[in-house]
Amino acid sequence: MKYNFIDKGKGRPIIMLHGIFGHASNWKDIIEPLSKGYRTLALELPYLELKKDDCNIAYLSEYVSKFADSHGFNKAIYMGNSLGGHIALDIATRDHERVEALILTGSSGLFERGYENDLQIHPTKTYLYKKIGEIFFDKSHVTEELIDDVYNILLNRKNKINIIRLSKSAKSYNIKDQLKFVDCPTILIWGKQDPITPPSAALEFEQSIKKAELKFIDNCCHAPMIEHPGKFGKLALEFLSTRL
Repeated sequence: MKYNFIDKGKGRPIIMLHGIFGHASNWKDIIEPLSKGYRTLALELPYLELKKDDCNIAYLSEYVSKFADSHGFNKAIYMGNSLGGHIALDIATRDHERVEALILTGSSGLFERGYENDLQIHPTKTYLYKKIGEIFFDKSHVTEELIDDVYNILLNRKNKINIIRLSKSAKSYNIKDQLKFVDCPTILIWGKQDPITPPSAALEFEQSIKKAELKFIDNCCHAPMIEHPGKFGKLALEFLSTRL
């Protein structure tokens, strides 16, 4: 199996998992500080290439676990945003000996405003500006380049169908009852103004995961590692240095 990923640094491995509309490059501003003490591997997840029967959390968890196996990692730290966080949690509940720690941000699994009900058949760039704008508190992150990237993705019917299937899979797989099996140190780094996975979801994760701690970042929505990489990196490094 071929994997596309960014690999930098040496030390304990941190496997980074992005969300549905994301890319491995979403972690680029976090990789630099973390790679000074850890091996950072930002994996490009094949959301748009999946076959119909593979558009689910279980398949993606297996895909990520095989990626870890291909590098000989018995244990790794998993960092996930949005659906990537859901995948990391699924691995931690099913195969907890693989997971040394979790760093979750805007993770689905309890509540997420998905795309399955309001994704336009022929989305306009005006519509996309509004939808993508929900990801960021600071709208300067909603660039023409980003809008064009998502627009081109959605021009392809298969891509659109995969996104809807994955959104439905995330919503149907509520992980609440499995969170008691998460036994590793966990930090939740959350945007205080996140409208997609709201602060109430973060609080429920904190209450349900026995070794969890929650940190909010103000003036921040669904992608703290992009909007506030300095604060995000500092919180992640403090967590890793004190909890492992």
